Amino acid sequence: MLNGTAERVTGHKLLCSLAEDYVAKYGEDWRFTVHEGTFRHTGDGVAEVYRIGAETAYGFGRGIASHTRWRW
Repeated sequence: MLNGTAERVTGHKLLCSLAEDYVAKYGEDWRFTVHEGTFRHTGDGVAEVYRIGAETAYGFGRGIASHTRWRW
């Protein structure tokens, strides 16, 4: 879990770079086009993209009271 401030990403150049990163990591099924500051996927609508300025992160294990906290 991340705690921080979310900021919408709308820059065309950055969104295009992120879209290419998705294809490189997940394959052609995850190919997005960029239009008017959003990701578009054929037949699946529109997705806004957000960046989180993380301040605190929590990782939870499977045991009782098993967690770790990181702060920046």
